[in-house]
Amino acid sequence: MNSYLIQSIGGLSMGTWKGGSPQEALLQFYRKRGYTEEAVWLKDGKICFGEHVLDIFGNTNTWLVQKLN
Repeated sequence: MNSYLIQSIGGLSMGTWKGGSPQEALLQFYRKRGYTEEAVWLKDGKICFGEHVLDIFGNTNTWLVQKLN
């Protein structure tokens, strides 16, 4: 399991998250914030969002995920 630093595009750190991939770490980040399997999930290694979440977010590409050594 790798560690990833998740930051907003504006530079705000959201902490370090573990996952087998950047997408898995980001999924853990969303889960910790209460998003259910119906709201956000992984499909073929890519993160996907339910329509109701997309209506709230507008743009889901707001995170920078960097692998830590």
